[in-house]
Amino acid sequence: MNQDYVNARFLEWWSYHPRLFKDDIFPGWMKYECKIKDPKEKTVQMIREGYLRVGTREEQLAQLTVADLKGIADKQGLKVGSKKQDIIKAIITSGNDDWRKYIDAAVAITDKGLELLKSGNQPQTDDPSFLEEYIKRDASGNIVDVDLKRYATDYNKNSNEFNLLSTGRIREIIVEDFTKHDFSIYGVDDARELKKEIKAVLLWEEIAGKGERIVGSYIAKKYNIKTDIACMIVRTEHNIITSKYELKAMHEAGFNEYEVSVIGDCERCRSLIGKHFKISEAIIGVNCPPIHIGCRCKVTTPQETSEDIQGNIKRILNGRTIEDIEKELDRQIAEKKAAEKAKS
Repeated sequence: MNQDYVNARFLEWWSYHPRLFKDDIFPGWMKYECKIKDPKEKTVQMIREGYLRVGTREEQLAQLTVADLKGIADKQGLKVGSKKQDIIKAIITSGNDDWRKYIDAAVAITDKGLELLKSGNQPQTDDPSFLEEYIKRDASGNIVDVDLKRYATDYNKNSNEFNLLSTGRIREIIVEDFTKHDFSIYGVDDARELKKEIKAVLLWEEIAGKGERIVGSYIAKKYNIKTDIACMIVRTEHNIITSKYELKAMHEAGFNEYEVSVIGDCERCRSLIGKHFKISEAIIGVNCPPIHIGCRCKVTTPQETSEDIQGNIKRILNGRTIEDIEKELDRQIAEKKAAEKAKS
């Protein structure tokens, strides 16, 4: 795969990702399309190669929302106003760096990185219109398919195959009926047109690897919505799709239950920690993320309890003791060595 393409897409994600929580999940296309096994390790590599640099404390805090910054200030007992830069200044001046526990070390794109970003083999667009070339619609104008192979050919010329993470999630976006979603929860009075376009917007985010901030900015500008609200819409609607896709994948893998991996301090979400839910009884907003607007929580396979672990140990032992197993292993090793000696 063209490494400049990989690096450019990776840098583009960094340039638009609004915040860097330790629990945050990197986009799947990094692993599946770009073959990045460990995004954090890749970040270190990009710093070493001069495309990224370690961000300053100001840059690290600047990636948080005003609400998050106020939360940090409250924990430090600071009295702050509503201006973002003033809050950042107050937090830094306090000398209390406890906030570092909540987010990873920030990075910033260097001049070298910006040059690569400009020349990278990727779609340089600020709206989803370029996808129309690859989208297939029915007679009513509804999206029914996306030609991912042709997209891959156009934007990844050195790759012989296109193994995009989210073929399953893309399919989930395509089949979802967004007209039935309640957009009034976002405070949007008339969302008919946005509901029609949200499918293309989410496909743009998923396929082209666009970050929440750039996609949210597009929605905010076109539909005259505050950017923070638009980003909430993108995050929440995308998380609905993610949960549905993950639950189907879990069920196909043989799981009947799931857990909620909680990200953040929301009491409603934290009340779900450690609980197991039946996949057949999953209800988004109740026991399945997103639990609320802007929810970052994810569904995950059930974690083993101490009882589960003890049960697994008993099955492995099958009535034997640890000493019995050790003696059996020693016997097998001795027999193998004897057989090898006999051959020589």
